[in-house]
Amino acid sequence: MPNPLEFGIIIVDEDGRIQRFLEKPTWGQVFSDTVNTGIYVMEPEVLAEVPAGRFRSTGQADVFPQLLKAGAPLYGWIADGYWEDVGSHESYLKAQADVLSGRVEAEIDGFEVSPGVWIREGAEVDPEALLSGPLCIGDYAKIEAGAQLREFTVVGSNVVVKEGAFLHRAVVHNNVYVGQGTTLRGCVIGKNTDVMGAARIEEGAVVGDECVIEPEAYVSAGVKVYPFKTIEAGAVVNTSVIWESRGQRTLFGPRGVSGLINVEITPELCVRLASAYATTLKKGAVVTTSRDVSRAARAFKRAVQGALNASAIDVVDLEAQPLPVARFRTARSECSGGIALRTTPGNPQSIDIIFLDERGAELSQAAARKLERVFSRQEYRRAFPGEIAELELPAAGGGVLRGRAAAQSVDMTGVREAALKVVVDCAGGTASLVLPELLGRIGRRGAHRQQPPRRGIADAEPGAGAGRHAAPVRARGLVPGRRSASGSTRSASGSSWWTTRGRWSATTGRCWWCSTSSRPNGGRAGSPCRSPPPASPSGCPASTGCRWCGPRPRCTASPRRPRPTT
Repeated sequence: MPNPLEFGIIIVDEDGRIQRFLEKPTWGQVFSDTVNTGIYVMEPEVLAEVPAGRFRSTGQADVFPQLLKAGAPLYGWIADGYWEDVGSHESYLKAQADVLSGRVEAEIDGFEVSPGVWIREGAEVDPEALLSGPLCIGDYAKIEAGAQLREFTVVGSNVVVKEGAFLHRAVVHNNVYVGQGTTLRGCVIGKNTDVMGAARIEEGAVVGDECVIEPEAYVSAGVKVYPFKTIEAGAVVNTSVIWESRGQRTLFGPRGVSGLINVEITPELCVRLASAYATTLKKGAVVTTSRDVSRAARAFKRAVQGALNASAIDVVDLEAQPLPVARFRTARSECSGGIALRTTPGNPQSIDIIFLDERGAELSQAAARKLERVFSRQEYRRAFPGEIAELELPAAGGGVLRGRAAAQSVDMTGVREAALKVVVDCAGGTASLVLPELLGRIGRRGAHRQQPPRRGIADAEPGAGAGRHAAPVRARGLVPGRRSASGSTRSASGSSWWTTRGRWSATTGRCWWCSTSSRPNGGRAGSPCRSPPPASPSGCPASTGCRWCGPRPRCTASPRRPRPTT
């Protein structure tokens, strides 16, 4: 073999006895060009070397080297004939070409109508079709006028090749339809597949059985389309279609780029999308990123951030935020756009990737087409080492500033006078990061469900009673906490009490914020912990201000649970 690196090599003496084995060597280890083809004739005693109930290779890597070490007689026969391992697409096409060119002593069933052109019985070839051998056309195939079949093309049985189609070094299996003006170059088409008009399939591509390639679709070189898939009309497919059911023509749908998690939307796709988006922006531009609370959105957002930084785009990470808040922050800052990731509403198995412009709105059709064009051509921009951009986290107190800005942006006339009471089930979502502060700003008294593991009721207005909200909360399937007259709330699990200034733990017997052992009198009466909250994670010293309520002489905000990590 000219290149024995992918095989095991052996060396034999004059009598054919094997002297040495070496499995998959490097060029520095090659001592012979004789390879093991994996064809064995052995005595039954060899199988005794394989322990019962245990899988063990009988090849060069295991049993045979042990037999050789023990002095057992092992012989090899060096064959002079043709041998090709067709385990790869390239070697499969090479074997087809070798048969057609006569390098293999094989009998081709059919009539040789001209040098190298073989046509089997029942095939119908129009005289106006251009055939340039060597090639082979199967039985009952139909080649229409104007079709061109060039060198090393193999057409199976019952194949229809329409007018204007061009095939070169293509292997087309049985019962395939090749539409008008289709181009097939160096590819393999599985059986029962329809390749419609003006479609193009390039070098090294493989299309599985019973697929549909719709008109004007383009399958790039090296792409593999697994069986039973559909490539939409006009789609440009640059990556293999394996798990998804179809290759789509356009990236953008009604909710941005959407698809099944780790099936249609993968971290690799996120990297390519973010790289294409970055290419449409100037180097040094700033883009926001945000997500919901799902693990998939968190993982994919990290892939997006890395791709943006690698393309010389600075990133301001808004962490977990509702989509309206992400739009608001993008529009109010000096950002060129943003990318938000969220679970598809109503379908927890899917995810949406939403691209924003500098106004916080979704991309215009022109901008979306530009992004798709860069994505389909894979013309991504890369930054030089000194241009790698940075990732910036949001400043502390952002939730309070958003609450203030929202309260100033919305007409609150009559809201305070109405004395409304609001019950909100945040369902562990990002709304729990915004609504408490917003409701508190507009002076509404409300109850909302916090994210796990914290359960119970927390008011938007500190110190407000919760007894009046118990009925509506129970109606939504929640378990309210018990609030004392002093402002402490016992959680549903009974392991701790929340107060207006601290949390006392029944496990440690101390306050979580001040470490004192003063119990809030069983959560029923008495005074709760009154120590000022610390600077971290949710309080502040008087000199610096609070991350929850902004600069004040003394923080009086209730301790809040830290926001989810990114």
